[in-house]
Amino acid sequence: MCENSSLYSTGEIAKLCNLSVRALQFYDNKGLLSPSELSEGGRRLYTDKELTKLKLICFLKETGLSINAIKKILEDHHQNKLLHSFLNNKLKEIEEEQKILKNQKEKLISIKKNLKEYDKLDIESLETLKIIYDGKSGHRKLKIKIGLLGLCCDILEVIGILHWIKTGDWLAVLILLPAVLGIGAYMFLEYRKKTVFICSECEKIFTTGFKNTFFSFRSHKTKKLYCPNCKRKVWVIETINQNP
Repeated sequence: MCENSSLYSTGEIAKLCNLSVRALQFYDNKGLLSPSELSEGGRRLYTDKELTKLKLICFLKETGLSINAIKKILEDHHQNKLLHSFLNNKLKEIEEEQKILKNQKEKLISIKKNLKEYDKLDIESLETLKIIYDGKSGHRKLKIKIGLLGLCCDILEVIGILHWIKTGDWLAVLILLPAVLGIGAYMFLEYRKKTVFICSECEKIFTTGFKNTFFSFRSHKTKKLYCPNCKRKVWVIETINQNP
């Protein structure tokens, strides 16, 4: 420190703010912080005023604001209002980045899950993984839809059976039977129309006949179906048909 205790050299003020001398010179070149005076030997000297200003610059830099934004705030007569505006914009940017990161996280989890469950899947086949991920949402919606329709069938069956047990009138069962069969048929056809399978061996996308679809429709876990390309039964990945 210099003879005047309120004066700091470039190295001293940089050290007080945990900055490098190069960073301080950068701020000087950008017009953010100029020395209070120059010594007889041409050394830059700073006062407590510049120290306070430098601490503010460091704080604003930590919030993620750009150098240009910080400079505008420091030069503006309505600093609080301008700072509020810049911080609001920065918060919006962070929220958008968080959404992007959330989507990326979900995609990574989905890919990791598929690689774990189907260890025969070629890791280089990015197109296959993309098809699986893109169809994830639609496939989940289809499963929910079919589940709700199945629940409706169960409710109708229970109503008919309870009425039969209570009254001895089995006509109610016959009346409800067409509705149950109709819903069941719709569920099956909807599933067959909107579902495709990816072979874990050759990675070809294919659909199946009614027989295979029926057994696949009843299975909620991994499936082994006949692949028309491999000409044999293989483990398959079920996903939504994006071009029904």
